[in-house]
Amino acid sequence: MAHRLPDHPAPETYYAHSRPDCAEADWERLEPHLRRTAALARRFARRFGLGATAAASGLLHDVGKYAPAFQARLRGGGKVDHATAGAREALRLYEQRVGHLLTYGIAGHHGGLPDGGEGDGGLLERLRRPGQLPDGIRPWEGRIVLPKKQALIEEVTAWSRAGSSDGPFTAAFLARMIFSCLVDADFLATERIVDRGRARARPRLPGAAALAPVLAAYLVRRFPPDPSRPIDRRRAEILAACRDAAGADPGVFTLCVPTGGGKTLASLAFALEHAARHGLDRVVYAIPYTSIIEQTADVFREALAELGPDVVVEHHSAAEVPARTRDEPTGPGRLHLATENWDAPLVVTTTVQLFDSLYANRPSRCRKLHNLARSVIVLDEVQALPLDRLAPCLAALRELVLRYGASVVLCSATIPAFDSHHALRVKLPPSRAIVPPAPDEAFRRVHGEIRCAPVDDATLAAELAAARQVLCIVDARRHAAELFRLLPDDGSRFHLSAALCPADRRRILATVKTRLDNRLPCRLIATRVIEAGVDISFPEVRRALAGIDSLAQAAGRCNRHGELPERGRFVVFESARPDAIPTNLVDLKRRAQTARDVLHDHPDPLDPQAIQAFFDRMIKDEASGEDGGQDRDQCWWRLHRSAPAMFPFRTVAELFRMVPDDTRPLIIAIDPMAAALVEALEKALDRKQAGIARLPLDLLRRIQAYTVGCYGLERMIGAGNARALDPDGRFHVLTNLALYDPEIGLSPDPAAPRDPASNIL
Repeated sequence: MAHRLPDHPAPETYYAHSRPDCAEADWERLEPHLRRTAALARRFARRFGLGATAAASGLLHDVGKYAPAFQARLRGGGKVDHATAGAREALRLYEQRVGHLLTYGIAGHHGGLPDGGEGDGGLLERLRRPGQLPDGIRPWEGRIVLPKKQALIEEVTAWSRAGSSDGPFTAAFLARMIFSCLVDADFLATERIVDRGRARARPRLPGAAALAPVLAAYLVRRFPPDPSRPIDRRRAEILAACRDAAGADPGVFTLCVPTGGGKTLASLAFALEHAARHGLDRVVYAIPYTSIIEQTADVFREALAELGPDVVVEHHSAAEVPARTRDEPTGPGRLHLATENWDAPLVVTTTVQLFDSLYANRPSRCRKLHNLARSVIVLDEVQALPLDRLAPCLAALRELVLRYGASVVLCSATIPAFDSHHALRVKLPPSRAIVPPAPDEAFRRVHGEIRCAPVDDATLAAELAAARQVLCIVDARRHAAELFRLLPDDGSRFHLSAALCPADRRRILATVKTRLDNRLPCRLIATRVIEAGVDISFPEVRRALAGIDSLAQAAGRCNRHGELPERGRFVVFESARPDAIPTNLVDLKRRAQTARDVLHDHPDPLDPQAIQAFFDRMIKDEASGEDGGQDRDQCWWRLHRSAPAMFPFRTVAELFRMVPDDTRPLIIAIDPMAAALVEALEKALDRKQAGIARLPLDLLRRIQAYTVGCYGLERMIGAGNARALDPDGRFHVLTNLALYDPEIGLSPDPAAPRDPASNIL
């Protein structure tokens, strides 16, 4: 049921957005914009049972634009706070129970979800400053039909009773999801009017259910039905188990498969089949490292090629909006932002992107969150979740499973007990194993050795040079580069780290694989970028002491397919370098120390008992440690203990960082293709500044292949080694190409102060 508030004579035409390229009569009118936004928000939120509530936010979000001052703003007048005016109306009409769910999102649909309370920019402070809000907004009352208050109270009450609650955290998460529905609807409704070409160009994509049979047919073609090798037979059994388990009710699942067990495609097969059987909308595949997004997405595109490339969306950091500005643009200007709303059947992203977005407050970061409802979320290499962020990460996943119809799949060769460990502050719902736990001798492809005495680089390099084919993994870029230089320059040495752009990493990996296949000498020095999602196999692998989860990943790059007549050689060594793990990487140091202690009692790093003991010790130590134990910066706790009028959305967004990262993206125009992409980007940026067009996502994705995360970018700009491509400082390009070596990657200016963080990866 809905009611129309008393009619108010208002003969004027009210506009939502002006357009510089057309006459005023062709501007977007306000009532159609409100109704379009409400209809889209209703559709988005209907998937979790709150369609009418989200529709109310869509109808009210821009009612402040009825003010004469805002209509004058469209014709060149001063700035007007129309968002807070709409939030005040929502609280007046729907009061506390429902009103607070709406006011945060309406007040923040341009500037971002605010903090509650009366502090600087706090929601209550904004709502209580009527002298600074526009007058004359009442014409909306005769033009807009709102859902009745009682109907929304009943809808929210029914939603609340449908599942267990984490109190205020559950309410805050709901306000965030309503906000997501609103801002995505607002983006799309505006685009439909002011960027019709873009709206028409959006591909009509199939649902996730349509992808499952295509992947199944590909797997039949790709893998023989009667494999001869034991390891291939075991991979086939794992794939069959994934398909069989897909019919289970949505919830939390674990896929614990040894490295080399075909986990990537098997987990995708489960996710797509599970989505098909339960009518879920999409699969979001989250990976811990940006460096392997392209590789995983390429594997998925090859498998689903007959459906076209658009069914797989890669979400890159290059498509993000700079976080330095408080307010995002209004009206058509916001369409220049190259953002993703994950409206695709298969999304490949990073765990950093996923969880940072779940605690963000900016519209461009949050618009995708509602698409996590009724989805399958696959967390690859889940053991890599930072232990000092476990509470907020697990709390968000718990809400998505219990309240929003999502399924979560935890994938790894080593999975901590995130649903049951007694030292966890927040636990996931009980999980179900897709593949029953069992000794897997088919995947025992290596013989492990532990070298107790620290080894210096000269000795290590001499031993590597004596091996015909060997992979050596260390934890720091600088360490990897210096080891690489110590090897003979005879065409058989290679280097891999995040200092290289993705295009060069792919090139180097392709060369290495060819040499391995042809049994040519091949010595690869790499950082941890090779430990996840890279299908490569050496007869010998050496790994600097690290967490047992990392040791297991490294071992998976040795005799990966069981191709050797005997087990491969896997050697764990301790480097004599004091900076083998940079001092600022506290978590990596803690993991290495815990591994050292566990290996004293369990000398085989691949022993399931060693893996269990490692995670048990790590979780307990983190729970009893300083800095909030499992909730660094108390992001979960701040939301868990807040009253609805005091939710600290902005504060949490400023504090939460899944992985602290001081890098800034730097484009390396190292070849003609990269140079052409930079030229195209500069032209697109000029058009954007002129208000003509938005940045093409396809261009941003392609240029990501030539981008490196750079430490100390401001110093490089000051020294004339890099320059900004746009006034916002969002894109930068390396101008001194002497600082980039296609075999080693980006090296900082030798004259600049050394940043210890630049050792990472």
